[in-house]
Amino acid sequence: MLVKRVLTAVSAAVAAAMLSGCGFTQVSGGGWIPSVVEGEKANFGFWGDSCYEGVQGNFNYHDMNAVEGGVKMNGWVTEAADCAVPGLNVDAMGLCEKCRDIVQQAGLSVPEDGSGLAVLAADYRSTNPQNKGEGKLIACMADNGEGSKAIADDMIAVKVTKGPFKGYFNKGYVQGNIQQWSCPES
Repeated sequence: MLVKRVLTAVSAAVAAAMLSGCGFTQVSGGGWIPSVVEGEKANFGFWGDSCYEGVQGNFNYHDMNAVEGGVKMNGWVTEAADCAVPGLNVDAMGLCEKCRDIVQQAGLSVPEDGSGLAVLAADYRSTNPQNKGEGKLIACMADNGEGSKAIADDMIAVKVTKGPFKGYFNKGYVQGNIQQWSCPES
């Protein structure tokens, strides 16, 4: 019975990896990027983890002057993927491909091999009382290293695909920090 449970758990983890994008990851970050309104800031904080059973995490974003009452989102991560896993080309949800397109559209730079590039998909709830509702977003981010070993500033791009803020898109180099880790080996 124990062997059956272990095999079921392993099968579920493999299926989750296939659905979550390119590979398992842990990623977190916070800080601000320039707002879509010149001279303003958009604040964010997030964490996502696809290393264990299922995907967990949250995503908070606030661009105060982008619309009346602000683009204010509080959400839960539904997918998290490392977009630079060597030899793994399974991307059933197309998240890593979408992420690369978003980064290219944003004009942001990431290493050619995609190292440090991660993507989160999240369901969100608007916390702006003037724009109530729920929706979906994709956030692409790059951890480009720490301190003197950094190859560039960390970056993030946020694209809202459904809900009250559908069509909102913002990107920038992070004033704060993004960190990505490989999953611990079991």
